[in-house]
Amino acid sequence: MSETGLTDVEKRQFSKILESKLSFVDNENFYPLDVAERRIFSSIVDVGKSCTSWYLSFDHPGRSRKNTCPSVILTKEQEQILFLQLNFSRLKLVLSVDKVRDKGESVLLVKEVLKWHNKAIKLRNTIVELNLAIVIKVSSSLSYLSYSRNYSPDWQDLIASANIRLIAAAEKFDISRGYKFSTYAWHAVFKSMLRDRYKRAQHVARFMSMLSDEQLKDHSSNVSRKEYVSEQDDLAFLQYLIEENLASLTDKQKVILDKRWLSPLPNGKPYSLDAISKILGISRTSVQMEERKIKDKIKRAWRRLTRI
Repeated sequence: MSETGLTDVEKRQFSKILESKLSFVDNENFYPLDVAERRIFSSIVDVGKSCTSWYLSFDHPGRSRKNTCPSVILTKEQEQILFLQLNFSRLKLVLSVDKVRDKGESVLLVKEVLKWHNKAIKLRNTIVELNLAIVIKVSSSLSYLSYSRNYSPDWQDLIASANIRLIAAAEKFDISRGYKFSTYAWHAVFKSMLRDRYKRAQHVARFMSMLSDEQLKDHSSNVSRKEYVSEQDDLAFLQYLIEENLASLTDKQKVILDKRWLSPLPNGKPYSLDAISKILGISRTSVQMEERKIKDKIKRAWRRLTRI
């Protein structure tokens, strides 16, 4: 212990807490604070020792491994208790940090901040570990199309991304909505990862049209092969739909999809609506209407093919 009563580890942890953005999900059961603390933490949810060995050894969606860990499925009431304890701890953390900023640092106040921070992290990790199966489900659904076409997306990247989003979902979940966390987490994680894939896919067409395997060697300083392959995989879904026509696109719609998204002009920009209307011999408004139909068909095909 140092002269101030805090170890170096505690000092570093406290500094990080002050720099981080703190928040909590408010609830009417948190007030008054002194009464609420005793009431909320008087209920104990015994989930046993968390077992994640099955998850840590799971490194590929096609690999089967027997799960020797006992399954722990929380009831709705147990879930509510855990989330009340989690968000009350986060509320107390926010209040403790505000107190430190108002009154100045002291050993007692810093210890109080660390106490509520560690309690909140422990509760959040418990909730996340009990719902890790959601990560496998979401990652498997997002990699399904690529594996079906012999593409090789980075499975560990999918898992890591889903883990981050599961943690974020645990921090944002509001028990007053009335449904279970697993329902909220699956949709939150899936939609968040899906949005990221679509955002990255917007840049893929430029690389695919401008860079071939031979050109990649000359552009290695700007675009690495790893980035190129990753972005190619993000566009695999659209290519797969066109090749197999799983979205039931008409010939006209295939041309529009190709010109607007898959095969842009040499400058990286998509063909204009006027240019496509001349190619197809239809009006500009008709091209816009067909674009909307294409998006609807692709969304329906995506939901159908990634349904779990």
